[in-house]
Amino acid sequence: MSGTIVGTSGYFWAGVAGAAASVGYLNRFNVSLSADVIDTGVFGTRWRDSASGSVGWTASVSGFCDLTDTGQIAVENSITAGTAIDCYFFLNGTNYRYGSASVTGVNTEDTHNGIVTFSADLTGKGELYKKSA
Repeated sequence: MSGTIVGTSGYFWAGVAGAAASVGYLNRFNVSLSADVIDTGVFGTRWRDSASGSVGWTASVSGFCDLTDTGQIAVENSITAGTAIDCYFFLNGTNYRYGSASVTGVNTEDTHNGIVTFSADLTGKGELYKKSA
């Protein structure tokens, strides 16, 4: 299958003012684009019609918690400081998505028989760009 990208090639960078660094120990990210739905239905018909409105994006990242990882620390600090971060979602070394986001949630989870995990939820501020080789 030509053009397939293996998941093990992915990684996530986060930073402020162009100084991005890898966020360590992650093993999953999800980036979602969505558009608002505008109802364009008219009187005289029972069928709905719609158009796409404003476009936005959200993302989540997750993996293992490392309290000393500078990337995880930067993500957590941005939520308490109320500052946006620059996000780079690498599918591999040459294909990635990037944009600025607000961190809207940081979670640390511990279980009796597991490894402590770290996750963060992000809401895009403006456009999500795409770079492909």
